[in-house]
Amino acid sequence: MRLLSIDPAKCSGWSVFNCNNECILEKYGLVNTTSIKYNNVGEELLAYKNYIIKLVKDYNIDFVVLEDYFFSSRFKSGSNLNPAFRSIIWLLCAELNIPFKIINISNWKKYIGGCIKPDKVTVRKFGRKLANKEYIKQALIDKYNLVLDNMVYDLVRDKLVPTKYDVCDSIAIGIYHLSTLSLTRITASSASSASSAESNASSASVNASSASVNASVICNYIYPHKHKNSNKRCTYPKKNGDFCGIHSKNKP
Repeated sequence: MRLLSIDPAKCSGWSVFNCNNECILEKYGLVNTTSIKYNNVGEELLAYKNYIIKLVKDYNIDFVVLEDYFFSSRFKSGSNLNPAFRSIIWLLCAELNIPFKIINISNWKKYIGGCIKPDKVTVRKFGRKLANKEYIKQALIDKYNLVLDNMVYDLVRDKLVPTKYDVCDSIAIGIYHLSTLSLTRITASSASSASSAESNASSASVNASSASVNASVICNYIYPHKHKNSNKRCTYPKKNGDFCGIHSKNKP
């Protein structure tokens, strides 16, 4: 199964997972429609649809997951356009006969970050708005040893741009969905960042070694989990690199 995970918005983060007995994070990047000025909203949505089609076809996607949208009287930023971006993806999946799933925001945040909102320490350090994104980024590092590149490929600009939190969110959404399946391992490819090297290998290659995860320190089940015949929750891999006592270094 090849999974496309999307955090839909005017600046959409996306990530591609290749899953068999193990799941590999192969690529990630942005579709940032704010990079270009469009004549009207319809033109912007049509361009967005074409970029998603390109992702689906380029990576032979079998399944799509995307974040649900939430707004209330207090939180309604983007309420005029964000539902439209999601509708584009739903309709596109129907046209291409690709199954998709809508992921609840609270569910994936609680699974990845341990809580729906950042703790007080994180809020004091980064501020309320930035903390809501930063704690997910830190959770990907702590739980999966996943450090993203500083630069990622934006399909709209067709070049490398600074990594945004939207990319982290798309990866977290994908990991959460995979955790609901009976898959045995998740790790990252040594070339995860989708760079413009695919079109210009000499000038825009990306070093994604920082996003690599050593398979020798990845548990046989998607982290976190409980071992069979035990009620104790596995805390492997630990931050200091030690093993939990059940896994071996050569045979995870």
